[in-house]
Amino acid sequence: MSGAFISGIRTHFVNSTLTVDWFHVLQLFTKAVEEVKVSMPKASRWAVLKSRDLTAKQLKALTDASRP
Repeated sequence: MSGAFISGIRTHFVNSTLTVDWFHVLQLFTKAVEEVKVSMPKASRWAVLKSRDLTAKQLKALTDASRP
Protein backbone atom coordinates (compact mmCIF):
# COMPACT_ATOMS: atom_id res chain seq x y z
CA MET A 1 0.00 0.00 0.00
CA SER A 2 2.99 2.29 -0.33
CA GLY A 3 2.94 5.12 -2.83
CA ALA A 4 5.54 3.36 -5.00
CA PHE A 5 3.51 0.13 -5.01
CA ILE A 6 0.30 1.92 -5.99
CA SER A 7 2.11 3.90 -8.68
CA GLY A 8 3.61 0.70 -10.12
CA ILE A 9 0.22 -0.99 -10.22
CA ARG A 10 -1.38 1.97 -11.99
CA THR A 11 1.49 2.15 -14.51
CA HIS A 12 1.69 -1.55 -15.40
CA PHE A 13 -1.90 -2.65 -14.85
CA VAL A 14 -3.90 0.21 -16.34
CA ASN A 15 -7.29 -1.54 -16.20
CA SER A 16 -6.88 -2.83 -12.64
CA THR A 17 -8.89 -1.77 -9.62
CA LEU A 18 -7.12 -0.87 -6.40
CA THR A 19 -8.61 -2.54 -3.35
CA VAL A 20 -7.50 -2.76 0.26
CA ASP A 21 -8.34 -5.36 2.83
CA TRP A 22 -9.51 -4.68 6.37
CA PHE A 23 -6.45 -6.34 7.89
CA HIS A 24 -4.11 -3.74 6.38
CA VAL A 25 -6.48 -0.85 7.07
CA LEU A 26 -6.66 -1.88 10.72
CA GLN A 27 -2.89 -2.36 10.82
CA LEU A 28 -2.30 1.19 9.54
CA PHE A 29 -4.84 2.59 12.00
CA THR A 30 -3.26 0.74 14.93
CA LYS A 31 0.22 1.97 13.99
CA ALA A 32 -1.03 5.56 13.74
CA VAL A 33 -2.73 5.38 17.14
CA GLU A 34 0.44 3.89 18.67
CA GLU A 35 2.58 6.71 17.20
CA VAL A 36 0.30 9.34 18.71
CA LYS A 37 0.18 7.54 22.05
CA VAL A 38 3.98 7.23 22.25
CA SER A 39 4.44 10.90 21.39
CA MET A 40 2.27 11.97 24.34
CA PRO A 41 3.69 12.63 27.80
CA LYS A 42 3.34 9.57 30.02
CA ALA A 43 0.73 11.16 32.30
CA SER A 44 -1.41 12.00 29.27
CA ARG A 45 -1.25 8.46 27.94
CA TRP A 46 -2.71 7.01 31.13
CA ALA A 47 -5.30 9.76 31.35
CA VAL A 48 -6.53 9.00 27.86
CA LEU A 49 -6.88 5.30 28.68
CA LYS A 50 -8.73 5.90 31.95
CA SER A 51 -12.42 6.64 31.81
CA ARG A 52 -12.66 8.56 35.09
CA ASP A 53 -10.95 9.40 38.38
CA LEU A 54 -8.02 11.27 36.86
CA THR A 55 -5.20 12.36 39.15
CA ALA A 56 -4.28 16.03 39.28
CA LYS A 57 -1.10 15.28 37.29
CA GLN A 58 -3.09 13.49 34.57
CA LEU A 59 -5.69 16.25 34.40
CA LYS A 60 -2.95 18.87 34.03
CA ALA A 61 -1.26 16.80 31.31
CA LEU A 62 -4.51 16.55 29.35
CA THR A 63 -5.17 20.25 29.74
CA ASP A 64 -1.65 21.11 28.58
CA ALA A 65 -1.91 18.71 25.63
CA SER A 66 -5.15 20.28 24.45
CA ARG A 67 -3.66 23.78 24.22
CA PRO A 68 -2.44 24.92 20.80
